[in-house]
Amino acid sequence: MHRTDLRSILVVAAGLALSLAPLACGDDGGEDGAAEPTTASDEPTSEASTQGGEPGTGTTTASEETGEDPPSSSDSSSDSGEPPVCVTEIACEDALVLDLGFVEGVVSEGAVESTPDGDGFVSQVDASAGGLPGAPMNPWVYLRFGDDGLERVDIDDFESLGSHDWHIAAKRFAIRLNGGTAGPSCVQGAALDGMAYEAVTEVPAGTELAPEAFFDDACTLVDDGSGQGSPAYLLTPWWTYPGCVATTGVPFVLGLPDGRTLKLVVDAYYAEGQAECNEGGTMGQDSAHFTWRWSFLE
Repeated sequence: MHRTDLRSILVVAAGLALSLAPLACGDDGGEDGAAEPTTASDEPTSEASTQGGEPGTGTTTASEETGEDPPSSSDSSSDSGEPPVCVTEIACEDALVLDLGFVEGVVSEGAVESTPDGDGFVSQVDASAGGLPGAPMNPWVYLRFGDDGLERVDIDDFESLGSHDWHIAAKRFAIRLNGGTAGPSCVQGAALDGMAYEAVTEVPAGTELAPEAFFDDACTLVDDGSGQGSPAYLLTPWWTYPGCVATTGVPFVLGLPDGRTLKLVVDAYYAEGQAECNEGGTMGQDSAHFTWRWSFLE
């Protein structure tokens, strides 16, 4: 079966599955300002199912290439024309498309803005994807960390399977890195539980960065343990759910394919009212309008 035929089948199947999922009556719909869902299962389960796919996974650096043609989902050159530093085989591509609700032919128009903040940036990211009811028809927003701030990479979900230009992507509460089970590059990360963002000046000794790994060898989804059936993204510890999507303040260190590292913390999920959510479990306004703080490390 041709890849285009398979993608068409997967898109239809994913859209049908997501359209049948129960929708929360209280979601903000992306723009109308109504309240978020009022149960823990509403927001976290809006974008995940439990379909399977191909077994196996593997990662190689450019110097370790064997001369064989790379898999079609991992091009041998990046979108910018520069050869990639490394290539990851996305072994569970079919499951990735279904479980993460990929949308073909639609590029996110979510606004991304960065303001200098000391040695780093404060970035605003619109990952609302049309609100909870509209999320099945809307794509992830793809992003790249640069010297001038966080930049949006204008590709659709299927193009992300072969693109080395993005580092991180977001859709609603979900944040994924480009590598491992999530993309063709080699972005890695680690949570720094118990540390404050301001105290992170380098990758702490003994910290092991790892790629995304939310599928097992049988391409069965590995959930995050929250009881919601959500994928175990490396950045999942950024949030908790006391009746709303609260931020934990847990900082992360990320390693980029070019060897640079950075620190990142999610300060807000709501455009307004994050403090009230964190302190009292009260829904904020305009969900999935993130505020991230981040800075490159020496």
